[in-house]
Amino acid sequence: MCRTGDCSGLAGTLFVTPFALVALLWVGLGGPWQANAAENQMRYLVLIVMAAAIASGFVVLREALSEAGERFYATLGFAAIMLSGPLYLIWNIFAFAAFFGKEHAGEMPAAIVSLRDMLDLLLFVAGFLTYLATVAFAASLGRVQWLGRRATRAFIIVSFVALLFLVIRGLKYPDPRALSTPWYTSPGFVVGIPAVPFIMPFLFGVVLLRRAGEEQSQEGLALASGS
Repeated sequence: MCRTGDCSGLAGTLFVTPFALVALLWVGLGGPWQANAAENQMRYLVLIVMAAAIASGFVVLREALSEAGERFYATLGFAAIMLSGPLYLIWNIFAFAAFFGKEHAGEMPAAIVSLRDMLDLLLFVAGFLTYLATVAFAASLGRVQWLGRRATRAFIIVSFVALLFLVIRGLKYPDPRALSTPWYTSPGFVVGIPAVPFIMPFLFGVVLLRRAGEEQSQEGLALASGS
């Protein structure tokens, strides 16, 4: 058990830190189809760290919300992220192994290539559940008034729109080189990019860190006044 402010600050750190890692390591790195095998190994190692940190952040956030008295939506979100986190880890580990094999053997292992349809399904379900978790935690944060009404609605609407685009796209992740238009103009492709569902938790992290900072400032003022 930890204090609400400490938990929210820790959750915010776990949500924000992986994106700092991305900013440091992904400068100049294009999509997987543009990068070489060594660069893609780094990409998926970063995504493994990101998936683990985001899942851990949601676990800590659930604890903070429980301490604040909101358990219903936080529990729903917790259930969703506990399913999606391992799926992301499995998918990223397979992706890393594929490019590790390509770098050392000249081609991706046939065993991994044969699992492509299953891996597409894993990625779809992981993204779907992460967006659902974001909706649930946004509702929970709104209930305890850590998010304003407009911000809560914005998080929920954006997550539901992303879910809709993901469902319309379907289970199979499209090859960007086979698209008739540039990949960044295809909403279904964009919302399924492994790191994209983590953008909303990152924004949660910014809000939580700001709130934790304000709480610390208020505690400091209270101590100064008491002395």
